[in-house]
Amino acid sequence: AADSALSNKYGVQGSPSLIINGAESSAGRNAQSYLDGICAAFTTSPTECTKKIDSTNPSPGFGYTASTGAATAASCG
Repeated sequence: AADSALSNKYGVQGSPSLIINGAESSAGRNAQSYLDGICAAFTTSPTECTKKIDSTNPSPGFGYTASTGAATAASCG
């Protein structure tokens, strides 16, 4: 119920969605993009924000399989 209320509050329409400090992030779908988006919300970033981590985009679908192509917008077909 709490997740549903938050989804409605922020107008989340799909997954993954990342809300940082009450604003929807436009970060990419890989770990490095999420880290960059989170770190951008800090006035003074912690040292963890200087780390470089996996920037491989996940492929669409369930589970995790790395995609070698560029990230694409999700769609229903």
